[in-house]
Amino acid sequence: MKRLLHIVSIGSLVFIANLATIARAQTPPKPTPADEAVRRQVAPFEKILPAAEVQAMTKALAKGHLAPGIDIVHHILKVDVLQIQPGKKGGALPTECQEPEDVGATAHVLETLDFEGRMALERTIPTLDKQNRALTNFRVLTWQATSFSQKMQVDILYILSQDKQEMGEIRAAQEATGFPADFTFDLTFDARANNKTVVMRHHGMPKGHNFTSIPPTLTSPAISQFEACYVQMNHPQFGLIRFVPKECNDKSGVTASPIPPERAEKTIDLGAIRKDITIKKKKPR
Repeated sequence: MKRLLHIVSIGSLVFIANLATIARAQTPPKPTPADEAVRRQVAPFEKILPAAEVQAMTKALAKGHLAPGIDIVHHILKVDVLQIQPGKKGGALPTECQEPEDVGATAHVLETLDFEGRMALERTIPTLDKQNRALTNFRVLTWQATSFSQKMQVDILYILSQDKQEMGEIRAAQEATGFPADFTFDLTFDARANNKTVVMRHHGMPKGHNFTSIPPTLTSPAISQFEACYVQMNHPQFGLIRFVPKECNDKSGVTASPIPPERAEKTIDLGAIRKDITIKKKKPR
């Protein structure tokens, strides 16, 4: 009898221990400060988004992307100013989307300018793409960049066109985390020389890789991929002038304001619907 009671007692202890183990396993882990921060960002959107979109937003935020907001970014855009000449008297000159050698023309660097730029952009509700990578759209609200040409004695201004701008995107390079990420811009701008408009609605589509923060900062990598067409103007002394962007370096970036849920736009996977647009890295001259 004593042996039987002993066996029962041991069995009871094992049973209780197993119950305790199960209880501990079923107890959810205590949220970390990072978890709490994500929760606070998501909470205002739970009333307006379907459950699946809330879940996707939560995962994108956990990977490092941010809730909708307006960012202000200052940058330096380095641009080569090329003087283009026809290959022979009366020869052809390239259009803005042709290389000089394609029509037998020649080009040389007249000078290199540093454009001081300021951009305001509006980010959308972050989500995940089909590969579960964090994805955020953004629209450029305002942009201008200025520089003065000593050679031509002309003040150059790039300024965002008044047309509604297309969406750009911030897409993580891998599934596990939101960074590094690619930034793809999509904007239309005018060019002015001494406050006279010389180009209207020029389409720009810079793309940068390996960004590690939203918004970009001083430590962000340079952008060196730009659109395949160029800003051009005729100058009374130098003839046809072409502006070739070489690289863009961010100086600072801050989130100026959050965007309320009722005003925030949803993110769309542009890669799935946008037509292919050729973006090429400029050849050094």
